[in-house]
Amino acid sequence: MITYTNKVLDVQPENVKAIYWRAIAYINKGSFDEAKADLIHANELQPNDKAIADGFKQYKLKKAEYHEKSKWIAAQVFHVKESEKALKEWAP
Repeated sequence: MITYTNKVLDVQPENVKAIYWRAIAYINKGSFDEAKADLIHANELQPNDKAIADGFKQYKLKKAEYHEKSKWIAAQVFHVKESEKALKEWAP
């Protein structure tokens, strides 16, 4: 999707639909900075658009989910490392 929307934007740099769909593709890919930049740009070109507002909601939701999952994974990794360290200390 990103490749196709980039091709459209090469020819029509202010095509709001292409900018919006690229933002959605970036959200789904986890490229949140790029998604936010596209949503802001789309909103500047077409303020008060419901789809763009929904895109911002999706962006915030997916980004929050990503951060929660990252925190959980980091906690699991830290817990495993601490467990391994404890086992080494107690092993004969």
